[in-house]
Amino acid sequence: MKRLTEAHLQKLEALKKERFLLECVEKLDRLAIKDAFPAKREDYYAFAEHIYKIAMKHDLKSKQAIFTLMLAWHIKGDAIIQDQGFMQVLNHPSLTSAQKKEYFEKFIFDTIPQEEEA
Repeated sequence: MKRLTEAHLQKLEALKKERFLLECVEKLDRLAIKDAFPAKREDYYAFAEHIYKIAMKHDLKSKQAIFTLMLAWHIKGDAIIQDQGFMQVLNHPSLTSAQKKEYFEKFIFDTIPQEEEA
């Protein structure tokens, strides 16, 4: 029986990451959010990969937290960088991944226009 080498483990991790990113792209596409960023579906994978790198840099550990960050960025676009509150939370070293995810969820709900009751 062959033993898994470090190279095998790195390939496995790369495949897991790729699968996750493809799942994120599929979810973003299914949501079909009007005026979302990026505008073209063919740009979604590069976008997802970029946000994944940002998430890793800011120590987001769970897939849910990473996707929530991705969704917030998808809805708000690059204008999100100008949102000081959002960026402070993203850059805050003592907040956990779960705390950041909770803030991102609130940000999403506050950003999406609510339907007015008739």
